[in-house]
Amino acid sequence: MTSELYYEAKRNALPYAAERGHNRTSIEDIDIEHMKTAHIIGVCGTAMASLASLLIERGMTVSGSDQACYPPMSTVLEDLHVQVLPFDVKNIEGKDLIIVGNMCSPVNVEAAYCRDNNIPYFSLGEIIGKLCIGDKKSIVVAGTHGKTTTTSVAISAFKYASLNPAYLVGGVMKEDGKSAHYNPDSKYFIIEGDEYDTAYFDKRPKFLHYKPYVTIITSLELDHIDIYKDFADYEQAFKYLIEATHKDGVVIACVDDNNVKILVEKMKDTGAHIITYGKDFDADMKIVAIETVTEGQKVTVEYKGKQDTFTTHMFGEYNALNTVAIYTAATFLNLDIEKIKESFTTFEGVKRRQEIYGVKNNVTIIDDFAHHPTAVFKTLKGLRERFPTSNIRAIFEPRTNTSRAKIFEEEYAHAFSFTNQVYISTPKKKDGYNSDEFMDVEYVAKTISEQGIPCKAFSDADEIVAYIKNEIQSGDILVVMSNGDFHGIHAKLLNIL
Repeated sequence: MTSELYYEAKRNALPYAAERGHNRTSIEDIDIEHMKTAHIIGVCGTAMASLASLLIERGMTVSGSDQACYPPMSTVLEDLHVQVLPFDVKNIEGKDLIIVGNMCSPVNVEAAYCRDNNIPYFSLGEIIGKLCIGDKKSIVVAGTHGKTTTTSVAISAFKYASLNPAYLVGGVMKEDGKSAHYNPDSKYFIIEGDEYDTAYFDKRPKFLHYKPYVTIITSLELDHIDIYKDFADYEQAFKYLIEATHKDGVVIACVDDNNVKILVEKMKDTGAHIITYGKDFDADMKIVAIETVTEGQKVTVEYKGKQDTFTTHMFGEYNALNTVAIYTAATFLNLDIEKIKESFTTFEGVKRRQEIYGVKNNVTIIDDFAHHPTAVFKTLKGLRERFPTSNIRAIFEPRTNTSRAKIFEEEYAHAFSFTNQVYISTPKKKDGYNSDEFMDVEYVAKTISEQGIPCKAFSDADEIVAYIKNEIQSGDILVVMSNGDFHGIHAKLLNIL
């Protein structure tokens, strides 16, 4: 079955099928090159704010609407002078181009207005593919974990090698405070390949719109359980991504991840060109050694019988793997590999990925985006390598549909094994969410404590701050883990130090 038919069937099985299947204008039938104004419904989504940046760079005036906005993307929009408006049909009037974010529902007033008045509307994926990628060589970084960091490493490396890539990443790079760059003359477009669906009217994963020439798959583990019914459904998206990769391009896959290794085996007879990487004995780009050094990690790889070594300033084995993925891509593309290796030592990182928010009275507050139990585990393992003797206190908000799902309760019991104390905020129950599938935070706290790590559950951020105030000691590392603003807990913690 083709990807179009597969995801059309998923769309038609959802509520509001008629609204989702409304006959739209094809993006191929509009003169997008000469459009001057754009409006984004759901502009505060990570990728949507980045798209706003791309459109502004190409000379368009952009407006946006949403109901919630928080850093770092709220900061990006402020810097772009994009006002975030409440949803209202007046926002649509006089706009050349309407773009619908994937968090916009079929009953959103602006979306309904477009349908009722035959106003053309499109998804982020359609706009990126048509307007930004075109005939460029698209480098799509996909996988359950590590997408943002790996994409950012690629962007930094290509910039360092004077390739001036166009790009879009689901985070803000520290080196320039940007999440996207439009360059019509660049040979390359580097993009974070999100597997979440595209829009209420298009249930295909976003990355299927990105015309991959180089596809990187970092990991594979069930995520986004609100749209994927099981692992087979989730894996299918990546099968389609491999099939969509250009015949002259390559799929670069991390076989240290067992699910990726199985996927590669399943796809080996499809004719796809696949280069594997990792510590695995059978990896094509084999990691021979990873040594933790003062400045980060020293990594030795072997490819086609030849060894090479580079240094990355990032800590954690998973970050070494992320960097090897880009080294492998650069090797395939015949780039200046010495320049690429040099770039790894200059990479400053991504906001909200092990980012030091502040230091006060010898206490360090770190902000991190991790929310899936595997991401939590890997992030904390990397921080333990970075701060081997420090007292690490993890402050966790299970905010996403995945992170607050009951099926991950047992995994969280082991996700915090590299910490000394854990504090968990109780998530709010989402309307229409089945309570039987919702995380029991008290149970999670109990199971973590049974692993020998003191853990307590709290009603909200303020309760955590009030409690932890009397526990913090000089030298502590406070790791705040949430994909939202966590009710401003970072600043509140800094204020009590």
